[in-house]
Amino acid sequence: MEVREPRRATRNSCFPLHQSADVVFPLFCPVREQEWLESWNPGVVYTNTGAAELECVFTSSDRHGRATWMLCQGAS
Repeated sequence: MEVREPRRATRNSCFPLHQSADVVFPLFCPVREQEWLESWNPGVVYTNTGAAELECVFTSSDRHGRATWMLCQGAS
C-alpha cells in the first residue's frame, strides 16, 4: 500500500449578486452551473437530485488540475 500526503487547496472569491441568494445559490451546483457557465463541464457526478445537496460528489478540471468535490455542510 502506498500512503501519500493529500494535496489540498482552498480558493475563494467575492462577487456581487444581482439577484437574491435564494435565486442565485441553487445555480452553484455541479449540474445547474452549466445553465449559465458555458465552460463548466463537471466529470462524474454522484447526486440524488442533481442539486447541491449534502454528500453530493463531483469532479472538475481546470488549469490547476483535477479536483474532487464533496458537499459536506451547508447543503440542503
